[in-house]
Amino acid sequence: MNQVQISGTVANNLVLKQTSNAHYFTTFTIKCLRFNKKIDYIDVIAWHSVAMELVENVTPGTEITITGKISPRRYLKDGIVHKTQDVTLDNYVITKSNNTDYYREMEIDQYQAENQASE
Repeated sequence: MNQVQISGTVANNLVLKQTSNAHYFTTFTIKCLRFNKKIDYIDVIAWHSVAMELVENVTPGTEITITGKISPRRYLKDGIVHKTQDVTLDNYVITKSNNTDYYREMEIDQYQAENQASE
């Protein structure tokens, strides 16, 4: 089964992009600590509405946990075939955000959910 879970810190600004077929996506890098105190930088790609949510709510320094799958790619540059591996994001949880609006929206949603449950 090709499934990964990664926790770390977003290392760069996210920019919403669009393919020639009008599909939205964003790419970003997660900085995560290995057991031996070395740092890995993992490239991630998110598509469609998830990409739009991330661009609105995530800034560099945001702590995030993602699940997804490893997606190997090959591309030709200067006559040389290069191989890379990205993580295609399926789900995410923001564990700590620099975006106070994000937390405010979460608190409102939680308040509304609690009030609906008590009615």
